[in-house]
Amino acid sequence: MLEHWRQSPESTTAVTQLVYRAAAVTDDPTGQPVLESLFAKWQADEESLDIRDFYWTIRSMTSPDALRLRKQIREEVGMDRLR
Repeated sequence: MLEHWRQSPESTTAVTQLVYRAAAVTDDPTGQPVLESLFAKWQADEESLDIRDFYWTIRSMTSPDALRLRKQIREEVGMDRLR
């Protein structure tokens, strides 16, 4: 799934959602670059990602990098947009 997502720059929302949900479920720090690239893509084009779903999905992750990314999202997006 991850390989398909990487090779398809125009991945559907459903595929993208599966990618970040899989990263959250596994709570594997090696998936962090993918999460960071998804957030960077959202910063460039807010239509590329459901930022609320993304944030609340990765909320269960425990690595220091995931905590840092969530903090960055809260600061840059604002909790009012995430609720």
